[in-house]
Amino acid sequence: MNKPTVLITGATGHVGRPLIASLLADGAQVRALTRDPAAAHLPPEVEVTGGDYTAPGVFAAAARGADAVFVNLGAIRTGLGDLLAAARDAGVSKIVLLSSVTVQDHGEQAYALGAQHKTAEDAVKASGLD
Repeated sequence: MNKPTVLITGATGHVGRPLIASLLADGAQVRALTRDPAAAHLPPEVEVTGGDYTAPGVFAAAARGADAVFVNLGAIRTGLGDLLAAARDAGVSKIVLLSSVTVQDHGEQAYALGAQHKTAEDAVKASGLD
């Protein structure tokens, strides 16, 4: 049985590092997307990729061969649309978005963070990816 490959954005942060440890313990193959791969200091079994997120091809290279992508919006900032397009083009089957409890399902968002994450949730839903 093939191990799934999961691309993690925000891989070196407070959410990404424990998530990577958990995925490795569950037998997944992990690819970490980070702005500075040389400074990532992740376990040796993690494939580290990245660079300038605004550079052409960074998201496409990271998504190639991935089965799922974990999106930490704080890490990729304004690159969500490009990441989703790259994931779709690469045949990624699942997207998981780290959102915020401040998101209101309906109506006006009470907080700027909620509005930002609601927009991201809607983009993920509209992407056509599971």
